[in-house]
Amino acid sequence: NYGDINDSAYYYSMLGKVRLQEKDYPGALKYLNLGLQLDSIIGEESAAVSNMVEIGLVYISMHDTATANQYIRKGFMLLGEMKELPLIEDAYEAVADHYAEIGMPGESYKLLKTLLILQDTLHSQELNELIAKKEAGYQNEKKQHDYDNLKKNAEIESLSLSRTRF
Repeated sequence: NYGDINDSAYYYSMLGKVRLQEKDYPGALKYLNLGLQLDSIIGEESAAVSNMVEIGLVYISMHDTATANQYIRKGFMLLGEMKELPLIEDAYEAVADHYAEIGMPGESYKLLKTLLILQDTLHSQELNELIAKKEAGYQNEKKQHDYDNLKKNAEIESLSLSRTRF
């Protein structure tokens, strides 16, 4: 049943996050991987990516930055494709905070700097899309207004012709 799988995926993900907070890294990996597998099966992309980044956080906590970076890079790449700014912001901030907590401020700084660039880029894209939509709406209104004017002028001409015939 889809609901059962969805509930299980959520449960495993939350359990993995709790285990990470408790510094039970093997338990965290076990449950986050189960959540990731189930989310992938049911097509919950954003939840799967969240689990991927969380798994990266576990590996950061374990000081295995090579493995952590594999999960985090893949998660960031998928988030970039999804273009969901709130998820991107949360992921970058969480990873940056984790690096800072384990004494790697340089890595933390790099991530926060990258996040600022991404935010600027995504906000610019959103603004350009909004401007394009407004322009298209204006053009449609203008065309409708022109059409309405032509229709009124045709009606006026038609009335004028009918008056001249009587």
